[in-house]
Amino acid sequence: MTQRDRLRQLIIDFCNERQVRTFSLRELSRKYKNYEDIGIGGKTPESTVRRLLQQLRDSGSVIFHDRHGKRGHYTFCDKVLLDYEMVSVDGQDCKLSPMKSHAKEYLFEIFGRRRRLVEKAQIVLGPECMYKRCRNTFNDPENEPYTEVHHIRPLCRGGADAIWNLSVLCGHHHKQAHFAHQQERDDLEKYLLGAVRERL
Repeated sequence: MTQRDRLRQLIIDFCNERQVRTFSLRELSRKYKNYEDIGIGGKTPESTVRRLLQQLRDSGSVIFHDRHGKRGHYTFCDKVLLDYEMVSVDGQDCKLSPMKSHAKEYLFEIFGRRRRLVEKAQIVLGPECMYKRCRNTFNDPENEPYTEVHHIRPLCRGGADAIWNLSVLCGHHHKQAHFAHQQERDDLEKYLLGAVRERL
């Protein structure tokens, strides 16, 4: 196994552990500390890791997002499914298929596909806010319950555009899911994943 393949495997393990495909060099170094102990050497192992990350970028396995001069982060986008991306539906293991589409295609596709998903979510998951015993749902001018459909695990963090990753929330809890403190968002995500599992 080459050093590049070794680093790729370490990134896969790291992403699986954190259940997210995005990471920084600092986070990776903090996790693995002494790279020499895990088979990545050289006079300056951290420089070797940077060089190997560049090779992975060149091959399309990772991309780098620069944050305007601040420390950026990498996203693992190799066509391999991570363990946490496996889902079970009715006791059958299913794999999510990684898919890339151009922005314009995505915008056209999103309109019809998401609309169908939103309607399905509100039928399958119910028309009221799913958060515990929330009573914030109100009726719109057509006398229908006003709710918003939310991706529990965001698409940018590897979440799927699928019914099992959707929840029905009132406007307040939808904002909370996006803008609350991280711990509060994590707790809400965990609760909603369980609540959806019970209803499907």
